Amino acid sequence: MKLQKIGMRTVKTGIAVSICTLLAQYLVQNPMFAGVGCVASVQDTVKGSLKLGFNRVKGTMMGGLVGFLCVLIKPGDPILCGLGIMATIYGCTMLGINSGIIVSSVTFLSIHLGIIESNPAYYSIHRVLDTSVGVVIGVIINYVLARPDYLELTDKSLNNARKITRECVKSGIINNGFFDRDKLRKKINKLDTIYPKLVDEMKYTKNQVDIDIIENQISLYKSINHHIKSIQLLDEEICISYDNYLKIKEIYDFDTFDWKIDNEKSPVLNYHLSKILEELNVIDSLKSKI
Repeated sequence: MKLQKIGMRTVKTGIAVSICTLLAQYLVQNPMFAGVGCVASVQDTVKGSLKLGFNRVKGTMMGGLVGFLCVLIKPGDPILCGLGIMATIYGCTMLGINSGIIVSSVTFLSIHLGIIESNPAYYSIHRVLDTSVGVVIGVIINYVLARPDYLELTDKSLNNARKITRECVKSGIINNGFFDRDKLRKKINKLDTIYPKLVDEMKYTKNQVDIDIIENQISLYKSINHHIKSIQLLDEEICISYDNYLKIKEIYDFDTFDWKIDNEKSPVLNYHLSKILEELNVIDSLKSKI
């Protein structure tokens, strides 16, 4: 078994929990709940940390409220327990806090089944406070400590995509219409993963970037991939128009390939090829504006 390198998010979570445990001794009733909230709030982005962390706080509040109401009716009743869980899950779903369902259910069961030594209302309030302290500490550590530079990662992925796209198109031209799209598809998928995180981080960073330019580039790569796929589906003799021939010479600075030059034949192929070459030029022009 090959050991993997410990990720920075794992390291930050450990540091956050250590600080949380230390401070929680003076701030909360139960450090365990603060630690759980802290772990949940260390995510890939600050926005993700805030969303998931405060969803846990909301979930704790929901479970505490439903549990308290059920205790007022009949503590520990099995039927009421099931109905209470249903109400807790439904409430979380209606509020859009699905990530808080488990903690909400645990809080409800702790109160309703009497696995507590204090007053249900007192217990509910302190669980919310404990979780809130953990969330706040987790978010702060995630914000100040070694945050990923998603702008740099996105820019690097865009440059790699540009290189791979040009190579893919060049190989297709040289190999008489056989385009290897595997690397291009993988790079587009990677951009689809990284770019949303960049957007999430824009509110919490000083980096200034024109999001529209990045979106246009990603859209162009997807469009080129679509045109290449369309060419691969064609089953006909391949002929290239003279206009496309000139564009290829301009972009790649070579004129030796096996395609026949004919303005009348292969209109569908030449349409898609023309779009690919045009979009390559647009990508080059946009690259200099980031």
